[in-house]
Amino acid sequence: MDLKAGIALEIGGELGKNNSISANSLAEIAMSFQSLIHSLVKYDLPSNEPVDVSNFNLELFEFKSCCAVPAFRLRQTDAPFPFNYDSQVLTINERLDVLFSISDEGNYMSLMEIYPEPFKRNEITDSFYKFASSFKDSPVKIYQKGILSDKTYKLKKFNEEIKKELITPIIDSVVSKEEDMAVGTIKVIKRGNKIEKRVIDYYSKDKNQLSYSPQKIEYDNKIFSLNYPLRCLFEKENSYYVITNEQLDIIGTGMTDREAEINFNEEFVYLYDRLNSLSDDKLTKRLVSIKFIMNNLIKEINDN
Repeated sequence: MDLKAGIALEIGGELGKNNSISANSLAEIAMSFQSLIHSLVKYDLPSNEPVDVSNFNLELFEFKSCCAVPAFRLRQTDAPFPFNYDSQVLTINERLDVLFSISDEGNYMSLMEIYPEPFKRNEITDSFYKFASSFKDSPVKIYQKGILSDKTYKLKKFNEEIKKELITPIIDSVVSKEEDMAVGTIKVIKRGNKIEKRVIDYYSKDKNQLSYSPQKIEYDNKIFSLNYPLRCLFEKENSYYVITNEQLDIIGTGMTDREAEINFNEEFVYLYDRLNSLSDDKLTKRLVSIKFIMNNLIKEINDN
């Protein structure tokens, strides 16, 4: 399967008997297919990579007038994608092949082996069940658009009894109450005379860690706008504040969090300028990789 090229759903039986399909049925199919894709993005992509779920939104790009065959693909956009987007799409494509092979064989219980963790299996089972059930009892053939292939999947009936066997109830365990002093970021919202406070992020005074994810880097009268937040680790070690990004091998330190941020930004700009002043053959394999990541991370550079 290839979500970029498009996936066709050939619907027969009662649902597509007039070579058309009702708006309500089409909406239910589209929403359940979208929900399945988002569930796969949530649980099948590496957790240590930046992921924008909106990059996996679907669009209906074709509906044949001769028969009930809606075709869906990833939404076309001119917005820049993260450097690892193609590999993420490939992962989801491969997982769809696995799921459609399961439906073709009618062996839905194999989801138990593919997703041994209940918290993953429960959501994906539910999404897959809703997708399969959205066609009622009508026969469905699934095949690739735009690519010559003999491979066609059939969507066998997904019985509710099988779904119940696959879903494992998750019971919250009772834990003892613990109290800890913490430092964090609080969002203050003022509405008239009322003030609302929300905890955005916090870290324990014992662990002294929280995330730092700038959307832009400012230094030396330049603003580096990023395609996605740069996820870093923020720590306090003794009396020093430390910001670390292991992917780019950048560390910023300071007596205050602001000093650490300024130092981190300075190191970021220096590394970017230095790497782009040298050709790849003068850099180590690791530095070439960092250079590639930085150039794909930065959307634009403007004067402050």
